[in-house]
Amino acid sequence: MSNFCNNLFFYDNPPIELSQIITDLNPYMYTNNTKTPDKSKSINTVPPPSLSIVEKPNPKPMMELIIPNQKDTLFWCLYIVANGYNDFQQITRNHRVRQLEVQKLVIDHITKDKSVMKNTNMKFTNVAIQELMSDLLGLTKGISYQVMMSLCVFYNINIYMIDNNKNVYLKFISNTDVELPIYAIYRNENNVYSVDIEEITKDKQESIEKMICLDSYLRPLKTISNYKIIELTEFAKQLGLLEDDRKYKKQELYEMIYNKIRWD
Repeated sequence: MSNFCNNLFFYDNPPIELSQIITDLNPYMYTNNTKTPDKSKSINTVPPPSLSIVEKPNPKPMMELIIPNQKDTLFWCLYIVANGYNDFQQITRNHRVRQLEVQKLVIDHITKDKSVMKNTNMKFTNVAIQELMSDLLGLTKGISYQVMMSLCVFYNINIYMIDNNKNVYLKFISNTDVELPIYAIYRNENNVYSVDIEEITKDKQESIEKMICLDSYLRPLKTISNYKIIELTEFAKQLGLLEDDRKYKKQELYEMIYNKIRWD
């Protein structure tokens, strides 16, 4: 082609006839008679291999727990549940001052109506309420469970406190006459608390209630007369305490379970 063009445009000989030029260029021209190539007869006629799509199951969302960076992790877990994590993050200094402010509000709330502490699932006598008020006036390394209950009353929430290591939990019900939102707080072996800021769903509640619910943090079980040996055997199985082919007496089962699940 290059030789032809050179001869056509750069020549020493006399110019050739136009008809001859057109004839010579005809193989390289696009006209109505030009046939387009058939794509169905392309060189690569082998169809590409089909891709099999493997659907992976969606992983279950991980539960996100928040561990407050303050010493009194239990107080701040409750604060976060009631006020939100963003509010907690805004307290950059003087956390202890803010804690005292909240506890003063709780005192005022109880002073107006002391009966609010008697509607909980924790027994409060008038003397116990006075002791609670004294506890609320100061700060300690960690709040007591009585103070925790007063915060639940103030915030109108219920708490399931869970110990996954022992497969047990405690209920803190702030008003036995009213259904209130429930939140989960988790305790580890070092008595450090973490919180799930999402309200417990019905499914989650059912899952937690498959654990052993302690009678209280002071006494994990009721007196032995409240249980049948079948119930105690089931508890012991759930905790992995039984040996195969061994029979246990009721008192033995009770003591094994009691020592295993007590809230130290």
